Amino acid sequence: QTIYVCGFGFESDTATTTVQLIYGTGTACATGETDLTGPMTLLASNPIAVANGGAVQFKTASANALCIELGAATQVNGWVTYVKY
Repeated sequence: QTIYVCGFGFESDTATTTVQLIYGTGTACATGETDLTGPMTLLASNPIAVANGGAVQFKTASANALCIELGAATQVNGWVTYVKY
């Protein structure tokens, strides 16, 4: 199956970090890691959001997992909307 990402939003309460969506296989998408977005700077209490808008934003390769990488060891809250086919 392929994962089609329709929207996402992230926020951090206390720290500045980067957040990036990637895909790959294995633990934390470490095998065949491929960037879906560039690193997005997430400032404390200043969320990033890309609403669905009724369209797919990007997709993974077939049989790959969707992962989120953080630039710092801090808690990030958020959501991702997607469909799998």
